[in-house]
Amino acid sequence: MKTIALILAAGRENQMHSGRAKELHQLVGKSLLETTAETLRPLAGKTIVVLGHHAQELQPALPEWCLSCIQDFSLGFGTAKATLAALPLMEEDAKIVITAGDKPCLSPESYRRLLNAVDGQRYQTALLYADVDHPEGYDRVVFDGDGDVKRIAHPDRLMPQEEEISSINVGVYCFTYSVLRKALLNMEPDIHHVYHISDQIDRLGSEGHRIAAIAVEHPQEGRRIVSRADLAEATSFIVRRNCQRLMQSGVTLLDPANTYVEGDVEVGRDTIIYPGCVLQRGTRVGERCVLYPGCRLLRTVVGDDAIVEQTIAEDSVIAPGSRVGPYVHLHAEHR
Repeated sequence: MKTIALILAAGRENQMHSGRAKELHQLVGKSLLETTAETLRPLAGKTIVVLGHHAQELQPALPEWCLSCIQDFSLGFGTAKATLAALPLMEEDAKIVITAGDKPCLSPESYRRLLNAVDGQRYQTALLYADVDHPEGYDRVVFDGDGDVKRIAHPDRLMPQEEEISSINVGVYCFTYSVLRKALLNMEPDIHHVYHISDQIDRLGSEGHRIAAIAVEHPQEGRRIVSRADLAEATSFIVRRNCQRLMQSGVTLLDPANTYVEGDVEVGRDTIIYPGCVLQRGTRVGERCVLYPGCRLLRTVVGDDAIVEQTIAEDSVIAPGSRVGPYVHLHAEHR
């Protein structure tokens, strides 16, 4: 089956207290929406973004490979109605992963495992969940005796024996086209007249569909970005993940908690990075280098065996074996 990625970005929230759309706020060098789209790109042959309240602002910011459509709010509100707006852009021989533009922490591996669970035979529907220490206020995933999803329980609908459940619904799903289409064409609203995908999961379960539950790699992956505090926590989580990736590849970070690394940065083995360094998008550092405190490198290439100290470098090339700094600012002409 083909894979289609559907990113929902039609909502309107202002807990960021910002004059711009939430999905355009920056997270480790990219917007929330761009981060989500780039994570899914290697996994999906087509990416569709559903726009709504901030369509005029978000449309020009979409990556060029993304298709888009507009949710018509006169037909109803909610994630299920947003998904219905994208149905005409989907192929029948596909499975569709549905996520949101404010979930940038999800890893490619979590998405991959979700997609692999939907084989079109045993499972035609799956969702991601996370086990957390404090599930209060979140939708819980209730399992059946086989470990499949029985239903999704909203906080105000929990039965007494379900209140201790620590598995929360991340709000990311995968369906085969046929099951998704049938669910959307027969959906009903909740008591607040909102159409949720989670309610369609409940109905599918009651009709006997097997629904696979896939745990995310790390509980923090499923966290939505709602406030600036969430944005700060997500930044810390992703930077830690990037630092861990470098250390696992043979790079020494003397103080990972005080080192900032963006997603596509590459560093060669046996390089030593001191605290207080900022490595931004497009930066490539060779092997056996030393980056002393106070370095900020953006789209910069550092050759093997170079020593760099208290240097700001943008769109620059630092030759192998050279020593740069302290108190140096390199620009594009330094190539």
